[in-house]
Amino acid sequence: MTIRRLFQRRSLPFPGGAYTLGAVLILSTLVLRTVLLHEYEIPILVIFVPAIMAAAALGGFWAGIFATALASIGADYFLLPPLFAWTLPSNNAAMDLASLGVTGLVTASICAILRSAIQQSEVAKADLAEALRAADTLALEQQKTEAALRESLERLEKVLDNQTVGAMFWDLRTGAMVDANATFLDLMGYSRSDIEERRLFWQKLTPPEYIDVSLAEIEKFQSTGRVGPYEKEYFCKDGSRKWLLFAGSSLGNNQCVEFCVDISARKKVERELVQSETRLRAVLNSLPLAVFFADTAGRVVEANRSTRDVWGDAPMFVEMADFSKEYKGWWPETGEPVGSLDWPLSKAIQGETVHDSIIEIENFDGQRKCIRAFATPVRGPNGENFGAVAVNEDVTERRLAESALKRQANLLMQSFDAIVVWRLDGAIEWWNAGAELLYGYSAGEAIGAGPHALLETVFPQPWADIRRQLIETGAWEGELRQRTRDSKEVVVSARKQLIRDSDGTMRILENNRDVTERARYEEHLHAMRNQLAHVGRLSELAQVSAGIAHELNQPLAAMMNYSNVAKRLIASEDISLLARARDAVAKAVDQAERAGLIIRRMRGFIEKRETNRSLEEVNAIVEEAVALGLLGTQGDGIEMELQLGANLPQVYADRVQIQQVIVNLMRNAIEAMASSPEKKLKVSTALRSKDKVVIAVRDTGPGFSKEIADRIFMPFFTTKPGGMGIGLVISHSIVEAHGGRLSVEAMPGMGALFECRLPTASSVASQADQAPSWR
Repeated sequence: MTIRRLFQRRSLPFPGGAYTLGAVLILSTLVLRTVLLHEYEIPILVIFVPAIMAAAALGGFWAGIFATALASIGADYFLLPPLFAWTLPSNNAAMDLASLGVTGLVTASICAILRSAIQQSEVAKADLAEALRAADTLALEQQKTEAALRESLERLEKVLDNQTVGAMFWDLRTGAMVDANATFLDLMGYSRSDIEERRLFWQKLTPPEYIDVSLAEIEKFQSTGRVGPYEKEYFCKDGSRKWLLFAGSSLGNNQCVEFCVDISARKKVERELVQSETRLRAVLNSLPLAVFFADTAGRVVEANRSTRDVWGDAPMFVEMADFSKEYKGWWPETGEPVGSLDWPLSKAIQGETVHDSIIEIENFDGQRKCIRAFATPVRGPNGENFGAVAVNEDVTERRLAESALKRQANLLMQSFDAIVVWRLDGAIEWWNAGAELLYGYSAGEAIGAGPHALLETVFPQPWADIRRQLIETGAWEGELRQRTRDSKEVVVSARKQLIRDSDGTMRILENNRDVTERARYEEHLHAMRNQLAHVGRLSELAQVSAGIAHELNQPLAAMMNYSNVAKRLIASEDISLLARARDAVAKAVDQAERAGLIIRRMRGFIEKRETNRSLEEVNAIVEEAVALGLLGTQGDGIEMELQLGANLPQVYADRVQIQQVIVNLMRNAIEAMASSPEKKLKVSTALRSKDKVVIAVRDTGPGFSKEIADRIFMPFFTTKPGGMGIGLVISHSIVEAHGGRLSVEAMPGMGALFECRLPTASSVASQADQAPSWR
């Protein structure tokens, strides 16, 4: 056994072990010092330290301490003077003993530490050697495994690359594709370098609308370890898309393998089928006809949207309709019930095509309907029977309309009004009993003749204008003068309606009612109204006769004065005064013209004539009326204000009649202000709305109460002493005849405000309103 092995051992191979070795070493050192080396004065430390070191190195720390204790005892007893005495040593000897003890303690500790380190290093070396031997064995086994794995991978790659199924290997932590077979790369247009350079991620390959699908599959994978099967699109390298079917499983450590199959062709076919079915359903659902399919047992399995309009609730119809049973149906011609084998659909299931059949049914909503039914059998490519298709048209309204038309035709034929149908610019085609009664011509005599020539029609405006209005608006209304068979003139209220046929033929439906008596009455009423208006104007002038005389007296007196001056200047025969004479004559002429203007205005105002409406400027009418209304008011203290609106539209009116209304309102206002301290009269014009022009007359008289305002336009009602109560009635009638309105606002203590609203010329209904009247 070597010294190194002794250092490595924890106990020595003899009795007493390390303590025996320490005692032997110390005793040997004492013998050596006292017997062999007594002639040399070797220090105690030098003598005993080697023995202590040897004991500690070979036996451990406690063996070194044991050797140090023996060395101290032996040195004290044998080596320090006095020899072999148990007395305390001298001071030097004590220091030697202390040094020996300390040195021994330190030496024992160092040697024990060194021995422990040597032992641990040996153990570690042994463990390392064992580990190296195990590593060599493992490396050899790994080399064998790697070789087998490489062979397996090579075989797998050959298999995968030669398959029509794409394979991809994913790192689910990053979403990166770590590998893929050639089938997938060729399918999508990518290369091996795209994988090696980490350019392929499922997030980039997946279109945005399929991201949620992929996330759902990843969540499924994390819980089950499997992916798919599921479908989605992938981006190819050129930006196009392909539909793929995916399935895969886990490889551990957030790795998975996924297989895919190109289903783009199948998806295209499916999309085309869906589009075709969608188009077919859209066409069927857009049809106003009920279309449904029944199987060979007679049960309806499919129906379009319009089926609900005919049979009621369409879903209920699909669930419950069974044409092998008998439904409530009747033949409309006879009223007999329809048997289960007589239904058009039942016949079509048996192979018979039904082209047209009219049946009355009671549908699922309990409504009774009349349908026009078509049905045809459906056969497969080999002649197998798939059922039948039925088409139902709801003709309930049509048949009701046909019945109603027949009833209406009978009613129209018996109508007292003359109803005539004729082609536009053509001949009469229909002539009812009312027309026979009114005109005296039978239907046989009238049909085929021209309506205008037959009845010698006189139109209120050119026929070309009426024809144009009929074509543009489709209707015309007005009054016509016609002659009957016995040459009697009649006035009819005519309503013409344009009817266009599908072939473009234009016909006129004309309804004429005899209004001859009414026309005569209206002519009489119109003449009486004109007479009353004339009387009203005479009454107005009668009330201002003194003022008129004063108005005429001024220009006549001035005329007389200028004439006398001119006469004297001419009589003087002084040529230098001729210029002054000519000036005086000219001024006399001006005054004569002024008097003539007053007389013409009065003459035009009081003359009796027919109503004559034309396009007029409102402001011009008002200015002339104000001049007439102020005749004879000089000196009455009337403060006149005339406020005319700018750019007012024209009105279609009788100039004199509107002036009569304004003069009447002004004269009433002047009389009302006779006792008022403030006499202000304001006449204004304005555009109230886009189709109304307003003429307002306002005074500062005492006004009147609301009760009086409510009765102010009643005949013979007046607030003036000695008044007739017809002035405002005539004015109100004139304004209403013009399509306008005359109103008053009661302002007790503040005067009165009368407003005359007239429609603008552009708002007049048609040229017929502007055409000359027969009256």
